[in-house]
Amino acid sequence: MAVSKRRDGRPRPWIARYRSAGGEERSKAFRRKIDAERWLATQNADRLRGEWTDPRLSRTAFGEWVPTYMAARVHLAPSTRATAESLMRNHVLSCCRDRPLGSVTGTDVQGFVSDLQAAGLAPSTVRQCYLLARGVFASAVESDLIARSPCRGIHLPKAAEKEMRFLGAGDVDSLVDAIDTRYASLVATAAHTGARFGELAALTCSPSISACSPRATVTCSPHPWGRCCAEPPSGAASSCRRCVPRLVSQCGSTTCGTAMSPCLSPRASIPR
Repeated sequence: MAVSKRRDGRPRPWIARYRSAGGEERSKAFRRKIDAERWLATQNADRLRGEWTDPRLSRTAFGEWVPTYMAARVHLAPSTRATAESLMRNHVLSCCRDRPLGSVTGTDVQGFVSDLQAAGLAPSTVRQCYLLARGVFASAVESDLIARSPCRGIHLPKAAEKEMRFLGAGDVDSLVDAIDTRYASLVATAAHTGARFGELAALTCSPSISACSPRATVTCSPHPWGRCCAEPPSGAASSCRRCVPRLVSQCGSTTCGTAMSPCLSPRASIPR
């Protein structure tokens, strides 16, 4: 590290030089010698604290780093990845696609959240978009592209709490009697098992539900909407057994051909 003066009469004659961790020389010009020395001292202090980052890497565009971040999220289920890619493409990249990572401030991120809220997005969607943006910056910090993430102290919109309505056994029976017979099994199974809609849509008479046992085995959920695939359900519900109502456990006879279809058939469209 050194500070030297150029003799060519340029407006910024003082040059501060140092070498990066990879051995490459870095330099910056200043008008005054004291400014060059202070900047050089700061670079040295950052290196000693382990907080130094290459200024050239911090100029990487946000949109340029996103594919690297998304490719590293190998743990995501296909449906979760599809949702994340959609939010990233339609909302997050509009924030600062061409902005250098090192130039984005907390104020910029807060403005991004406010713009999403003003556009009418639900608080939960705004939160998901923010978490994706925060993940991009966190990944950049871990890869030493930037020293700190701008996603600090960001205020997110609060979702309005809605009072939950719980149906009694009589309410469920009335709903099953009133609804189209094609969907009676779907309603009964949802009420008595607490399964998610995706899990319900993937259930079939066999092997998910046996006529000899009043239990359903949850092993997969459909993705994308409209057909079933082998994607396991999320959370603790993966490959679990649940009790089903008698209407569904009788699927070995007429129920399988009527009430269970098309709701619980792998080839049928999923009712919305």
